[in-house]
Amino acid sequence: MQMIQKEDPADRRGVSGLTKFDGEDIYAEERRIMQEIQQKEWHTQQMEENALKRRMAEASDKRYEEQARAFAEMRNQQEDTQGAKHKEMEDAVREQNLQMLREKKEREAREREYDLYLNAKHSEYNDNSDLMTENPAAAASAMSATRVRKDHWKGMSAEQKQDILNTMKMQIYEKKKQKEMEEEADKLWIAQEERKRLLVLKQMHEQKRREKEMDDALKEKLKAQANAHKAMWTNYYGEKLGFDKPSA
Repeated sequence: MQMIQKEDPADRRGVSGLTKFDGEDIYAEERRIMQEIQQKEWHTQQMEENALKRRMAEASDKRYEEQARAFAEMRNQQEDTQGAKHKEMEDAVREQNLQMLREKKEREAREREYDLYLNAKHSEYNDNSDLMTENPAAAASAMSATRVRKDHWKGMSAEQKQDILNTMKMQIYEKKKQKEMEEEADKLWIAQEERKRLLVLKQMHEQKRREKEMDDALKEKLKAQANAHKAMWTNYYGEKLGFDKPSA
């Protein structure tokens, strides 16, 4: 802005008018008016710049919030997906265990039924045998009606009686071994189920560890974005804004 030229009063009067003194500032009023106009223009410019900064900051904050919201929605969706997979895996393991338990019960029921059938047949045979019924005709000799067979059950030899005892001992031993085999099979089944349970727990712990790593990475990324967002502006003293303060 150019300074307004003011006509010197001395130019309009003679040398004896004495209208100007040494040290007098005849342009003080003009300078005051110019300073007020400049101050007003500067204030208006500052207001416009501040309004522009506020709009830019609001737009940046809005973008930041939208991105943070998108990250949160993505994380929630991943958690829901992982939760569904965990539940599906647990349901599958539980269903498999129930199926194995049902098969084991059915197998044991069939074995008990078959044992009962064999015992019934054996009891029926023994109850109706000539030995248990003491049929006199079994002891009759084919050579003479007055003679008795030596293999009659009341006249068995010591070797025959010992053979019967040995057979009974063998049956007891076989029954004992069968029971031990069943107990061993149950132990193996329990050990297998325990290994499956530990495997499922290990998978769940590994999944939680990966989720924690994802959460930490997301936090670091959001923090870096926030620092970059704050670093775009300066404070009143011209210092950069940011989360990380300079070390002393």
